[in-house]
Amino acid sequence: MRDYLFFNVMTILVIAHMWAKTYGKPTHGWVSFFTTLWIVSVLGIVMIKAWMRREAWSDLVDFDENLRHEHLTYMLGGLVAILVISAVFGAIAEFAGGVLWVPEPSRYGLETYGVGDAVDDVLFNVTVVSTAEESLKIVFTIALWLKLRHRWIATYAPIAVWALLHTYRAYVGPGWW
Repeated sequence: MRDYLFFNVMTILVIAHMWAKTYGKPTHGWVSFFTTLWIVSVLGIVMIKAWMRREAWSDLVDFDENLRHEHLTYMLGGLVAILVISAVFGAIAEFAGGVLWVPEPSRYGLETYGVGDAVDDVLFNVTVVSTAEESLKIVFTIALWLKLRHRWIATYAPIAVWALLHTYRAYVGPGWW
């Protein structure tokens, strides 16, 4: 739980930075969206932890476990998998013109793009976007598990919804709304 709390506090600091940086700019809507998504998801996590016995859901996903050295293999394997998947989709994107849409605040609202903007994009995507999305998937996964008691549906339905939303967003583009 210690690592989970620490990371969420760091997320708050990045959100404060991004709000101050993008306020009054077109990209502020994305910061607001992902901040709201993160807050709602954290509220769902708090509700689950407050009202449900840990034994009811911890076998499915134990999201608040502190990191240990044994986790390093999984983390490195996940990083390699992400790079391989990214390379595959990058190759597909060469022919299709785009596969997944990734929000980049600096790309859509700022005229220059320097090292600071690149760092901000990494911070925004790693702490705000991914934390909001993964927190929502955790809540969705646990809620489906508690309701249906079907591991396969509870595990893969949130991932499928996430993938469909990203694919949809990739093809309609950021200006469609």
